[in-house]
Amino acid sequence: MFTDFQFNEAHFNALQEGMARHTVIISMTGGREVGTGTLLSYGSANLILTANHNLQEPRLSELRFGFNHGGNLQAAATGETATKKPLPYYTLKFRERDEIFRDEENDIAALILHPTEKARGVAAFYDASALKSLVIPDGKSVVFLGFPVGNSANIGQGKRLVSPVSEHSRYDSTLDQSKYLPSSYNPNCEFLLKYELIEDGLRPHGLSGAGAWCPLEPKGAIWTPDLILVGVITSYLKEQHLLVLAGLRAVVELLSHV
Repeated sequence: MFTDFQFNEAHFNALQEGMARHTVIISMTGGREVGTGTLLSYGSANLILTANHNLQEPRLSELRFGFNHGGNLQAAATGETATKKPLPYYTLKFRERDEIFRDEENDIAALILHPTEKARGVAAFYDASALKSLVIPDGKSVVFLGFPVGNSANIGQGKRLVSPVSEHSRYDSTLDQSKYLPSSYNPNCEFLLKYELIEDGLRPHGLSGAGAWCPLEPKGAIWTPDLILVGVITSYLKEQHLLVLAGLRAVVELLSHV
């Protein structure tokens, strides 16, 4: 029999694997910067949803993408990072020349892939065609997985290997009343999550563009790790230790233009 701890750990590990299948690392500026993205399908289009500021390269052909190849996109503590096998990186073709749909106000963007582009390894596109704006209940679990550069290790020759980190938080609408929020923050299209990994010294730079997910309620007696996308991490409020996320209202509006 599982103990409560073992059950919760197994539960989270299953959710983590579900997120990992839809998550990519984005290598920018010749490998000097990284971000995170989410593989989505919307109608007939396959795309990568990420933070708009991740897609500022003069030539998008210079971006590199790493996919889940099975077993090597599991979250790892910093001390374990050097033992991980590096992900292969790929250049991708886009539907039209450097085709991106951008929402600069909410800092999200959709990079539309060429129809011939397929997910590599065991990665898969999350079907976002039926997504619609929703209200996240207070106390609801929200999970995310991304690539903070603080979770990296030197692997020689001036190179560092970044491993993913996954985290569990709970939605709290009262965070909208936090002091000294920037005037740009829009609670109608954005929401906030506490970022507790900063207590372990893990700065969130690199999480930008990561999808945030809520576990779906089980439909039967057998639990399955089904997830619904609820937002995209776009920035970090250092003083408040809060992540800012574009919510589904903004995401759905962006995807409607794809």
